[in-house]
Amino acid sequence: MARSFFRDSRGAMALTVSQMFIGAVSLGIGMFRGTEVNAAFHHETTLGHADYGASKLAADHARSANVVVNNNVTMGAIMGPRFGVEADNITMDANAAIACPTCPHSHICTVCRQYQQNKPRALAKLVWVRAKQQLLWGTLGKLSGDVDKLAFQQGSGLINGDVAKADSKVKMRFEDPSSSGEIWGGSNADVACKLSMKDTLPSPVTGHAFPLLISPNLLEGLPKVLVQAMPQMICKATSAASAAAGGGGGGGGDAPQLPQIKAVADKTKADCKAIEDSMRCAVSAASGNAGACNDGAEAEIAELPVSVAGARVEIPSKAQPFVQCQAASPSSPLRMGGGGYSYRNGSGAVVSCTFDRDKCEDKKLSENSDSFMRDSLGLPKIVSNLASMLGGSETRKPSQGTSNPKNFCTCAFSEKPVDQTMIGISDAVRTIASFGASDPSTALRKKREYRSCGRWYFPARSGEFASTPEDEQPFVAAWKWNQTTKCEGGQ
Repeated sequence: MARSFFRDSRGAMALTVSQMFIGAVSLGIGMFRGTEVNAAFHHETTLGHADYGASKLAADHARSANVVVNNNVTMGAIMGPRFGVEADNITMDANAAIACPTCPHSHICTVCRQYQQNKPRALAKLVWVRAKQQLLWGTLGKLSGDVDKLAFQQGSGLINGDVAKADSKVKMRFEDPSSSGEIWGGSNADVACKLSMKDTLPSPVTGHAFPLLISPNLLEGLPKVLVQAMPQMICKATSAASAAAGGGGGGGGDAPQLPQIKAVADKTKADCKAIEDSMRCAVSAASGNAGACNDGAEAEIAELPVSVAGARVEIPSKAQPFVQCQAASPSSPLRMGGGGYSYRNGSGAVVSCTFDRDKCEDKKLSENSDSFMRDSLGLPKIVSNLASMLGGSETRKPSQGTSNPKNFCTCAFSEKPVDQTMIGISDAVRTIASFGASDPSTALRKKREYRSCGRWYFPARSGEFASTPEDEQPFVAAWKWNQTTKCEGGQ
């Protein structure tokens, strides 16, 4: 009986030890799973801090982009009044140039008297608007260049403070383009001025001095023509001469043409007559009649003698762009005109070369208009520092030149060590489960840094701004932001 009792007792004790072992293993598994849950929570919360940092920085940069846009619009808006005042002053000077020589008996002499009385007022207004424009461009242009740096500095400080309050063990760092360079460049002042010109032309700003200061205006429509020319003259860092050197000058594109101004028109005709005379003299010399070259000679087609007909006439280089030659054929008869020469080519066909006056006057009108405008505005012939001339800065656009550049992206990184208690529990469970064969955990001791990025962009491909031209996007306050996994490529 006693033996049975002890046997039963030992059996009961043996069963209890087995249960205790199984229970310990179960408890260890539960605790191990607890460490996994803790690790997952660690991952989610630490990544959440990075998400918060990237989200806030990208949102702040998007707001900064819209601040830059507003500055651009304001800077462009002041150009309209400047265009109007500049145009009024030039028009007044052109009126005076016509009216004053006719005084004192002409009926238009009153225009000259009005000019003399009112020019000081117009000139004072011109000095004022130039000073205000340069002050505004200098101030807002500098602010546009600094606003992203300020936004990053303030945003990163707030992020670090907020994260520290939530968890002091989390360390944050940032990779932000504004901390390492300029993300908003210049070189789009001409776009600002073109937009301002479009706004100014239909407004009462243009030509507002007439008839208040001069009545009648002898050159109706001139102020608007001048305003159309202002973007090139004030906001482009090229003149007709420098543009011609690059193949874009003279008579083409948006070069100003002011035939209404007598001084410009007279100089244009005189310049082309001198060039045409140089060609006529060259033809006379080739014909053996060098003495026939004089100012009073009539322009005509001179037929070269046989002895020199096959030779090349040495046309002066300044006349060469305006000389056109045509070989006669049944389908293309000669267009005879003055100021040229003819000869027979090797096949016996008659070739006629003439001076194209229209082409010459078109080019020279642009050049002389350019010079007149720059002399009237007091601008240098070639602008070497446009930003300095406009007030120390320019309107801004993304430095990489597109609406969705790669560097419009910022990243936040968060780091926090795993709790040492959880690491100890994990090591203990691993030891028990492996009967002491397992090494301490390296995964939980590994340094973990989580990244989250955000980018800001212009909605160029969708919505109401889908049709906005790319060069006008820096003047539209529609910049948005979103989160990405990493910073590369466009939207």
